[in-house]
Parts: sequence; C-alpha cells; structure tokens
Amino acid sequence: MRYVLAAILLIVIVIILLLVCKTTVRIVYRDEILRLYLRVLCFRYTYDSSRPPKKKKEKRKKELKEQEISSPKEEKNSPQAEEKSGEKKSIGYWIAKLKEYYALFCDATSVAAKVLGALRYKIQVRAVVIEATYGTGDAAKTGMAYGGAWAAVSQLYMLLSQYLIFDYPRLELTPVFDQKCFLLAAEGIICFRPVHIIKAAVIGFAAYCKRLPKRKKKADE
Repeated sequence: MRYVLAAILLIVIVIILLLVCKTTVRIVYRDEILRLYLRVLCFRYTYDSSRPPKKKKEKRKKELKEQEISSPKEEKNSPQAEEKSGEKKSIGYWIAKLKEYYALFCDATSVAAKVLGALRYKIQVRAVVIEATYGTGDAAKTGMAYGGAWAAVSQLYMLLSQYLIFDYPRLELTPVFDQKCFLLAAEGIICFRPVHIIKAAVIGFAAYCKRLPKRKKKADE
C-alpha cells in the first residue's frame, strides 16, 4: 500500500511540475515544411510535417471516400430539393443566416476577449524571423506591397504586444519585380506555462456557457 501511495504521489508531483514549469515551443516553417520542437523539463518532442502519414490515416480517408461514393444522393428534381432551393433564395432565409452569424461573431469576440485577458503577458514570443520573396508581375504593385507588408507587421505587432511579451520580429522582404512568385520562411520561439493555458481555457469555456442562455432566449423570441 505504501508503494502505491508513493507512486501516486510521484505522479502527482510530476504532473504539477509539467503544468507549472516553462514550456518552450520552437516553430520553423521552411520549404513548405513545418517543424515543431517542444521542450519542457527533460522531455523533448519533435513534429515534422514532411514525415509520411500513418497507414491508419490513409485507410480512414479511403473509407470516408468510399462512403461518400456509396451514399445515395438526392435527386435534383425531387420536391425536397426544390423546397430547399426555394428557402435559400428567399430573403428571410438570408436575414436569419446573417443574424445567426452575427450572434456567433459576438460570442466569439466575447470569449476571445476573456481568454486574451486571462493570458495577458503570460506568453512570451521571441526570436521571430520572417523571410519572404514575392512578386506580383507588376513593378508598381510589387513596390506598393512592400510598403503595405511593413505597415501590416507594425500594426500586428502593436496589437499583439498589448497581450503578449512580444519581441519585434525581424522581417526580410525580397521583392521580385519581373515575375509572379511567393516564397515564405518563418521561425520563432513561444514560451508559456501550461497552467496559464488551462486557466484561460476554463475562463473561456465559462464565458461561452454564460452566453448560451442569452442565445436561447433570442432564438425563442
């Protein structure tokens, strides 16, 4: 019994350490290949998108395709299809859809504000490097895009720095004026503590649950 309690206590201590200790994630995207390097305490994990997918995933995709092919489709001239097309063309249908999307947008922004507030200055982003080679085929448009990219990066940095400990990224733009092309390479390091992420997720879930009764009342009205 003592050994069982000691093992349980050891597992609890390890879990607490994993939640409290700083976790570092290095993200590298180059040549259309994404690599993630996760490090927490003495644990290491590497994800490489260039690795071939597992056979189980391929089998699952084949099964889904076979089900889609074998599943019977509704005839275009059937009365059910005509009713659906009539509903989609009506103005009331689109008004109801717009109201639904607006309610979802309000819910998403409210929950996102709660989550970002809980994570304020709890996540550190550093050593961000972005290298882009681009061309629009028109020299004037390529030059305008060059200035627009710098402006967009500055605006995004000002926005993210309100919630994150964010070092200004190093941006390297290489314009190509005589042809159309786009190549992107980026890397950066994100540091956080998992306990802060879990806390923010709980706060966001609670905020979403609070908004559900309001949505039901509006739907009933």
